Amino acid sequence: MVAIPDLFRGDSLPSVVLAANAASRGRTFAEHYSTDGLMAKFGDGGRGAWLKWPLQLQVATHVGYRQSEDGEVAFAYRSPFISFSDDRKAAWHFLDRTGEKTFTDCALADATHFMWRMAGLTAVEIGVGHFAIEFRASTANVDHFLQAGVAEFLVGDYSNLKDTLSQSFTHLHVQADDSLHTAQLIHVPRYLAAVTESSIPDDLLARARGFGAKWSEWLVLPTDVEAGLGRSSRLPLNAHLDLCVFAREAR
Repeated sequence: MVAIPDLFRGDSLPSVVLAANAASRGRTFAEHYSTDGLMAKFGDGGRGAWLKWPLQLQVATHVGYRQSEDGEVAFAYRSPFISFSDDRKAAWHFLDRTGEKTFTDCALADATHFMWRMAGLTAVEIGVGHFAIEFRASTANVDHFLQAGVAEFLVGDYSNLKDTLSQSFTHLHVQADDSLHTAQLIHVPRYLAAVTESSIPDDLLARARGFGAKWSEWLVLPTDVEAGLGRSSRLPLNAHLDLCVFAREAR
């Protein structure tokens, strides 16, 4: 077994997340974290044919896609991977690229910017820079969100009652889940450094290697299979996944 370093992911809630145009929705699932876990964007319009691509090509396209190639852009926009980094500063860069924004702490319901953390993972290395993990579902890191909703209700604040009831029912379902969940982790710099002969275009591979090294990038690939639906895009609630920062931009 291999110990995986703590992994971080910066995320933000864009204004288009509630857009009427379905093609503009689902750019983040952060607002559903306390019930659904974390989801890859593939679950909101990804194409099944992409999963037949060689894994090396999928990784290179996710990390190094070229704006001039529509197929690569489409894949990156609805990729089956979830990007993380073992460098917390690099992860935060993805939600504050200029470093000029000012943030203030707030309740999760009011947050527009987030930092995810995956911690305490051990894995089996199944290839160079390629790992498999197994874990159990757990509400341990989100129980406090439900408890806060219950506390509001008990003092006569019913404004979040619908969400609190939804969380309560979902948490009961998660707590009754005794199945073993799976995912794969890919350390992009090591994984792509091992690529020797492939069908990946040279410039795409070079871009992916460059960005993967610059951001110390890791990819999480959920691999649960849901009956009748195929492979899931969801990383279920578990004791390793947590939100370590939730804030909003100060005005």
